[in-house]
Amino acid sequence: MVSGISLTSSMRSNLLSLQQITELQSISQNRLATGLKVNSAIDNPAAYYTASSLSNRARDLSSLLDNMGQAIQTVKAAMEGVESATAYLEQMSAITTQATSNYKEKYVPIEFKDLYNGKANTEILIKEIGADALTATACNQFYVGSKTDANFGQGNWYLPAIGELMDVYGYDVDAITGGTGTSGAVGDNKTTINNALSTLANKGATAEILTNRYWSSTEYNEYNYWDITINSGERYYCPENYHTVSYVRSFTFLENCLDNTKLTPQIGNVVYTDLSFSSANDYDNSKTAAGIVTWVSEDGRSAKIMSLKDLTFSSKGTIGNFNPDNPYGGSEKQCYISTNASFEIDVSGNNYDDRNIVAALQEGRTVQTGPARPIVRGTPIEISSEYAKQYNTILGQYNMLIKDSNYKGINLLLGNALKVDFNEDKSSRLEIEGKDLR
Repeated sequence: MVSGISLTSSMRSNLLSLQQITELQSISQNRLATGLKVNSAIDNPAAYYTASSLSNRARDLSSLLDNMGQAIQTVKAAMEGVESATAYLEQMSAITTQATSNYKEKYVPIEFKDLYNGKANTEILIKEIGADALTATACNQFYVGSKTDANFGQGNWYLPAIGELMDVYGYDVDAITGGTGTSGAVGDNKTTINNALSTLANKGATAEILTNRYWSSTEYNEYNYWDITINSGERYYCPENYHTVSYVRSFTFLENCLDNTKLTPQIGNVVYTDLSFSSANDYDNSKTAAGIVTWVSEDGRSAKIMSLKDLTFSSKGTIGNFNPDNPYGGSEKQCYISTNASFEIDVSGNNYDDRNIVAALQEGRTVQTGPARPIVRGTPIEISSEYAKQYNTILGQYNMLIKDSNYKGINLLLGNALKVDFNEDKSSRLEIEGKDLR
């Protein structure tokens, strides 16, 4: 039987020292391995829990810092997208400017005054389609007295614009609310003019009252022209060669040639070929009546004159259907705007549809005189489509750039929102609202 080992006091002291050294060595190795002085609550409860709390806060702050960095990258992506998008927008702007510039060079924009300038419209119609412009040619060939008379001879008369026909009826232009219809129609001038025409007819003059639907020289589009029903003042548009066609009155503009020193001309007065004028009641057949006054300038020196009767024709739609030497002797009282051969030809710069005629009428009563606008052949749509193709190509690249200007799924240029927190309880926050730039 083995007996117990006896240790001297010195041996026991050395053994305890070795055990302590081993324990301290283990602790040191653990600290070296973890880098922590306190590894568990057993080591030092107070220090352990303080360190644990600080470590958690450090992780939270690190997460906040990371989010801030991502927010910065998101904003940078948006800024870079805006810078690149600006370059595309500049290219698109340049194309638009070039297209607009080229359009202006090739097409003379119509002025609002043209709605009251049938003479310019008539000249354009004749220059555009020649003798195929039936009503414009007839009005231009019409004359009273002598063919070569400076005021009432051929070349002085024209097909009235829609605004001039509205002056014949009598309109409150500011009350017009739509292109077609009777809004703004008053009818006072029509009553005055028809009373004068009736009086002239009763006195033996070659005259007749207005009762029909009359063509204007104002184009609605390439297929239709504006006209007016004189009985009601209704404005509408009609195809150039529709079977129910309108009637024709010829107009002339006497500029600064009426003597108003003794008497001021009035709507409904008769103007004679010697440029004198009188009321219809004072007509005595001693002078040749050229027409009836439909509009007078403020100073009384200028006036627009309308033929005393509707023009007549040998047919509705053939070239040469009007005889200027016998303007009221034709078998047809209606005429197409143009022949079938010239149907659908768009007169350059002379279109007014429902969308723009109201503003044009209300802003353009001033009489325009002088030569007609330049005539230019071509198709504006073809010109604009060439630039539209370039524009749309760049627009596609622009949209693709906007879609690609994101960072980790957030795109400020597509309207996404960005939120950035600066502390753990989110009491300090920055919110950035995006904007869709497509």
